[in-house]
Formats: sequence, C-alpha cells, structure tokens
Amino acid sequence: MQTTGKLYADVILPLKFGGESTYLIPGDLSDRVVTGCRVRVNFSNREYTAVVSRIYKEGEEPERKVNIKKINIKEIISVESLPLVTSKELELWKWVSEYYMCTPGEVYKAAYPWKFPVKFKEESKKNEAKEAGKEKILPEPVQSLTDSFTSVRDYLKDKHCVLLSGAAESSRDQILLRIISEYISLGKNILYMVPEIALGDEIYKKLRNFFPENLVVYHSKLARGEKYRVNRMVSGALSPFLLLGTRSSIFLPFNNLSLIIVDQEHDPSYKQSDPAPRYNGRDCALILAKIFGTGVLLSSATPSLESLKNSLSGRYKSVQLMSQAPENSTVPVEIIDTLKERKKRRITGEIPDALADQIRERISKGEQVMVYINRRAYSPYVQCIYCGKTPCCPRCNIPFSFHKSTGELKCHYCGTSVRFNTICKECGRPGLKERGAGTEKIEESLGKLVPGTVVVRLDQDISGSKSRQEKVLREFREHKAGILVGTQMLGRGFNFSRLTLVCILRGESMLSLHDFRATERALQTIEQLCGRINSKAEGGKMVIETSRASDPFFVSLATLSPEERVAEILAMLLRERQEFEYPPFTRQIKISLRSLNREKLDRFSQEIQKRAVHWNVMDFTGPYTPASEMIRGEHQLQFRIRLKREISVQPVKQEIRKDISGCARLVGSSVRISVDVDPY
Repeated sequence: MQTTGKLYADVILPLKFGGESTYLIPGDLSDRVVTGCRVRVNFSNREYTAVVSRIYKEGEEPERKVNIKKINIKEIISVESLPLVTSKELELWKWVSEYYMCTPGEVYKAAYPWKFPVKFKEESKKNEAKEAGKEKILPEPVQSLTDSFTSVRDYLKDKHCVLLSGAAESSRDQILLRIISEYISLGKNILYMVPEIALGDEIYKKLRNFFPENLVVYHSKLARGEKYRVNRMVSGALSPFLLLGTRSSIFLPFNNLSLIIVDQEHDPSYKQSDPAPRYNGRDCALILAKIFGTGVLLSSATPSLESLKNSLSGRYKSVQLMSQAPENSTVPVEIIDTLKERKKRRITGEIPDALADQIRERISKGEQVMVYINRRAYSPYVQCIYCGKTPCCPRCNIPFSFHKSTGELKCHYCGTSVRFNTICKECGRPGLKERGAGTEKIEESLGKLVPGTVVVRLDQDISGSKSRQEKVLREFREHKAGILVGTQMLGRGFNFSRLTLVCILRGESMLSLHDFRATERALQTIEQLCGRINSKAEGGKMVIETSRASDPFFVSLATLSPEERVAEILAMLLRERQEFEYPPFTRQIKISLRSLNREKLDRFSQEIQKRAVHWNVMDFTGPYTPASEMIRGEHQLQFRIRLKREISVQPVKQEIRKDISGCARLVGSSVRISVDVDPY
C-alpha cells in the first residue's frame, strides 16, 4: 500500500446520478478538503456544489472503483466556506437513498434545496420570542394521567419508541407538554414533527405560550434565508431548542438531539410523493433517533396499522389514554341512510331533511356546525344534457371540475383551466350542467337552508392564500360565522368553543375500493373531526350521511364508544391485512412509468415484465393503468410489487434498480421512471 501519492475524493452531487463522482484533490487544497465539506466541482461542463463523502489515496480506492490511473480525473475547483455536512447527516442520507431506492444526490438536494450563498437576519429569533409574550406556567396534569406520564417518561429515558394513543386529544397534549418541559429544563434539544404546515400553525400558537424562548419553526414554505438561519442554529445551538417542523425537518444538520416527537403519526402527509426521495418522515424519524441514540414519541388518537402492529409485537412501547371527559360529553355518531331517506322522499337538494333539521336547531341555539365533504369545487364534473358529453382535460383525459366562484373548469391533476361556457363543444347546444356536489355547492346550499347565517368555506382553494385561510378561521372562531364547510383540513387541530355538531356528507366516498388503506384513513379522518367538537359543551354530536349505512365500518361507528370503536375497527383492519397479506404484514414497491411516447412506454413495461420473473418477490402486478391514463400530456403505467417481511429486501431492491437501469439504457431516456417504496 502506498503511503504517499495523489489524494482523491468521492463526492455527492445534487443530481439524480446513480454512480459516484471522483475528483482529484489539488495539493493546495489537501489540508482543507475533509469528509463532509462542500466543494466546487465541474460535472458535464457545469459547476456544482458537492459534498465530500470519502477521501482516499491513490492505490487505496474502493474495489468497485475503476482504475483511476487510466481515466482523466478532474480536480476540485475550490472549497466552499460553508458548514460541514456531519457524519450523522451522511449516515441518514445513505439509509434514505438505499431504503427508498433513490440516489444520494436526490437526498442531498432535498436536505439542502436552496442555492448558496443566502442572506439571513440574525435578529429574527429574538423578535419571535419578544412577540410571544410572557411564558405561561404549565398546569399540573390530572391525577389519572400521572401514571401514563411516568410510563412515557421512563420509556423515553431508556431510548424506546413510545406509541401514545387514545381518543382524548387534550390528555395527549398535557403529556406532550410535560415531557417537552422536562427535557427543555435539562437543556436538551427536541424535534417536534407535524404532518402539515396548517397543523403546525395551530400547535405553534399552543407551544409559544409555554416555550417562547426555545421554539423554532421549520417547513418548506420558509424563505431561503430563514431556512439557512435555522440550519446554522440547530448545528451549533448553545441553548436548548424545541424545533417544530414538517417532514423535511429530519434533514436538518442537528448537532445534538435528545428527543423526537411525531404528532399525528398516522397522517399520510408524512409521506413524500414527488419528487424523490419518496420518504416517510415518521419512519425516517425512527432512523434519525437511532443515529442519535435517543427516544421517539409517536402520538395519535388513531395509530397507523404499522405502528399498532409494532406495539403489539413489543417493538414499540404502548401507552393508551382513556378519555378524561365526562360521560355525558362523549360524542355519539349518528348514521343517516340516504337510500332509505330517498325512498321516503326526505331528501331535497344536497342535504337530507333529517340532517337539515339538526343543523337549523343548532344554529337557532347559537351553536356552530362543521360540514365535511371530501371534494372541493362546485361540482366534480359537468355534462351535456343533450348528448351526454363530459368535458375533459386535454392533458390528463379526466373530467374538469366546475369552480363556480371563478367561473372556470379546472383539472385538479395538472392545473389546466378554461372559462366555463354552457355551450357543448360536441353538439353545439347550451346543455352543460353541473353534476354532483363539492364544497362550493354545499356552501351555497347551506346559505339557502339557514338564511341569515354566515357560511364560510375552508378547502385547498382557500388555504392557498394564508390571509384568506386566517380570515375564515377567525370569523368562525369569533362566532361571526355559524357554519364552516370544508375538506380534509377541517380536522387539523382547530379548536372552536361553540362547535357542537359535525356533519359528514357522502360518507361512502371515503371507502374507496381502489385503496386498501381507505377504511383506515376514513377512521382517522372521522376521529380527527370528532376531536374538533368542544368536549366541555353538552350535546356534541357527529352525523354521517351515507348510502352504505349497513357497512360494518359505519355500524361500529354508530354503536360503540370512541375508545371501543377505534380499537375494534383497527383490530378488524389488522386481521384483514394479515389475511390478504397487505402491509404492515408485507412490503410494497410501486414503479411508475411516464412518457409522451406510448410506443416506448409499452416497450419499457414489456422489458420490466421480462426481468421481474427473476426477482425474489411474493407477487408482481402490472403493467396497469392508474386512475388517470395521462398526466400533463404523458401516458403512464404502473407496477406493484409485494415482498415478504421475513426476507432481506436490500438485495431485491438492488436487483430491481439494476434491471430498471438496464431497461432505461435499452429504451432510452424518453421514459421517466419513479420508484416508491411503501407507497401511500
């Protein structure tokens, strides 16, 4: 082995580049280039900021390397004056890239999405603390929670993963706040993860009351300068911090971390869909905790089946809370059978008469009502009453949704929009009429149902503007509006003192036949919406109208108490998943192919089929066409792979990646490939 000679560095480029890039370290930079430093390099005639992952001497290169003496190696141009990427960061990047079948460069790009350099204001953190006002004192937990708190604290002290579950959100909050307070008082750092920015805003207001000097926020919508400031702060924090962040916060350069809290751990928003890495923030948090040797606290009223299975097997420690609310304040669920109501002619318009009567009664008492429907826009599609034609998006080949507020037909897949005109392009007659109902139409219907009552709406169209969202929530919170209509985001941790009735319209739409997780997600949504009802008010109630009232899911909701219905439905779903060999008892990988060229797409899929027979998998499904055959003008096909949990999946993943790369070389770059491990 040589003791002298040239020095080389392997670097990670912020690109979708599967191989390793090697560069020569110039003599004048040999003392400055270290593992984790960022360097300026030339790749394919462009300059990039890369991260050094390994340094070695000539003759000591890894076995998989080609003979570097025989190729022309470029030199590193310069060393950037930026903080080092820590060994812990590199360890997490490596795990993410291997598990989620992406490249280290894609993980690097996700961890550091901005370009350098950036400007930031050091005083902003002080301003936040100043605005927060005087720190409040945490109330003592009720006696019945003391044992639960002690169990959670002891488990975390022993570096376990703890699943804190139970329908009582206020009880979970008390324990979380106590745990945070104890860690902060000991000078320890905490990462508090939330699934969405909207929920983060609500939790931020709560945490700011008690930890104004320690609270820091991080999410994808922050300005670049603020992101950089948070990066510098967590990498060299002198005082304990409580970092409230969304899934991307797991990639921050933590120097020291003592606890990770994953709130609403069941939420599918923790899963990144596009672009790669398509990671699950909750699962990555477990790996990050392992790297730092710390505990993890998962919190949810309705745990994911993955976490439930892990707690039942003993992999996680479980602490389940019972409701602390008086028995008379427990929220019952009533099911309205729309099939029976329609036969009896008790449905006029969009809302059954039985539900309309209850809404009017609540409003007459000065109480508030929340109405959930799992579809935005005025109507999901329009159709010609003469020829039956339904206008579709030319790029996605799916029906346009009608947005009456803007007078547009919009595609919810690609964003294409056109002005609405009643003239049918197929037959030329003025016959286009809306079909079905979304949030806009329900908002309009309720305004007519309860004249004089202010009805406000909260869906993606409204939440796209933070000022509009805050205005809607403020009007409802201050009782200026009596009815709030919306979609999924209604369940995001909001508290309203006069809310006593939550209505779910078209409940059957939550139980899609195309998603094996549909019932699990429906339960989670329903329990979150139940949690919005003021537990201190008497007569709180949830009403679900559905055409599938006899489904065991809805029967359980109507006949069991909150704790019983959650436990029974989750146990039923877990048995079904085991019987039919679905996650969490097996693993899944989804391969998606997209191309403007249908012929090449078909050829690529055929090549995948040929190679798939050699993979060590349970079964292989595809190619099949997803819900939309086209997205943004591209044709698409998908494959699904199931793997046994008992086998080592890494060799299988390596074989799949190798075969996909082989297909890409054979067919060409006109087909875009995405691989999604543990798809949601």
